[in-house]
Amino acid sequence: MKYLNAIKKGIEYITSKVLVLMFMVMLLLVIIQVLYRYVLHIPIPWAEELARYLFTWLIFLGASLTSAKDEHLAITVFRDLIPVKYREFIIIVIDTIILVFLYILMIKSIDLVGQVKSTKTPVLQISMAFPYMSILVGSASMFIHTLINIIGRMMKIVKPDSV
Repeated sequence: MKYLNAIKKGIEYITSKVLVLMFMVMLLLVIIQVLYRYVLHIPIPWAEELARYLFTWLIFLGASLTSAKDEHLAITVFRDLIPVKYREFIIIVIDTIILVFLYILMIKSIDLVGQVKSTKTPVLQISMAFPYMSILVGSASMFIHTLINIIGRMMKIVKPDSV
């Protein structure tokens, strides 16, 4: 479990740094675009497109970071109604359902990236695989984190003192 947690922490660290960098670039692009468009009346066509694609990456990487910290959206009212001794088991079942969904999302996003790789974006003229790759990377990262969370919970049930 120690090695899995080390992998998880490494992915979290890299993801958080990439998120900060992408957010800073996106914020700068939007500010510059607004200034150029409304103050100088010279719009920068590629800035909006790049900001949009960075935003897509931010969404999926942010969701991955939320999954890593096990802070995804949950209805805690129902969870709190479940007796404590069954709670971990129910959360494992829910996380397993999430894992299946993420697996399907990864497989479908691989197909999608393959279909759009030869298509170019309108202004930047880069492959549409770049924006669609965010789905694949984000879902793969969420899959890894959710799997590690499930293993950790199972270890907690089997050996409560070892975790």
